[in-house]
Amino acid sequence: MFVIYQTLLTKQTVIVRFAVLVSLFAFGDGFWFRSPRQLEHSPFLPEFVLLKWGVFSKTGWVSVRRDDVNHGFLCRSKIESFAWITHRLSEGEVLSSAAANKLGVELNRLLHETCFSGVELDIEPIPSGSQWLKGFLREIRAKLKAEYRLHAAIPPVSSENWVGLTWKEQEALSVLEEIDGVDLMLYDTGAANEKKYIDLLHENFRFAKKAMSQFSNKKMVLGFAAYKDKTKKHRLTVENLKIALKALKEFPDSKNLLCHPLSLRVVYYAGWTMDGEDVKVAHQLIQWRKTLCGGKDV
Repeated sequence: MFVIYQTLLTKQTVIVRFAVLVSLFAFGDGFWFRSPRQLEHSPFLPEFVLLKWGVFSKTGWVSVRRDDVNHGFLCRSKIESFAWITHRLSEGEVLSSAAANKLGVELNRLLHETCFSGVELDIEPIPSGSQWLKGFLREIRAKLKAEYRLHAAIPPVSSENWVGLTWKEQEALSVLEEIDGVDLMLYDTGAANEKKYIDLLHENFRFAKKAMSQFSNKKMVLGFAAYKDKTKKHRLTVENLKIALKALKEFPDSKNLLCHPLSLRVVYYAGWTMDGEDVKVAHQLIQWRKTLCGGKDV
């Protein structure tokens, strides 16, 4: 599914190949990039991208990056793109209804100038039991124009007490009820070993299946770590694409999980700090998925 480009391709050639080949995608795989420049020089041809675009304040005011967002390139590429908008919560902070309304108005104004299909909100950290979030997202969705999708990045779900940030299943379902899709951030989990991480992935795969059955018109995204940044809760030897692929292959119902292109997507959080091994495993994952789902190799 992914096409690895030769290093000396011109930008014009890449744009043409993006426009022609993007229609060959069947299963909705994408990448998270820090900058559109990384998309322009990526060795992959994603169906969609999440682009780090801006931050919003506790009052709902949005500050976006305009210096390096090449919207002309995004428009010509025909790749579906989402604006990644973040907010870092202070301890005990609750975002208000007024902030939600202001944010909705701001997003309508700013998205009008772009080729983004919608927005993905990343509000962190949101611990389990944050009752205000559902209403906050509902008000943004009501204010945001129908032509723009509203997604949210959320922690993985877990029925156990987890060392990292997790939610209960019902919390994630209640958020999905209010918006157009959720991105399960299956990274920075704090998993100490491979078995613990695979167990958590399998629990979230089961949740994704359940969510797709309840909300067939909404998007579920499985977000996998494909970066070398070292953080407090990201162990490079545990959270990586090789183990994510192993977890998918070992999942007893992987075909029913992965072969629903209208509702399930996979996104690779690249950064961009992928090395050659990540690139190889990402290609293996997508080829295995195509074979599993009855597609042809590319």
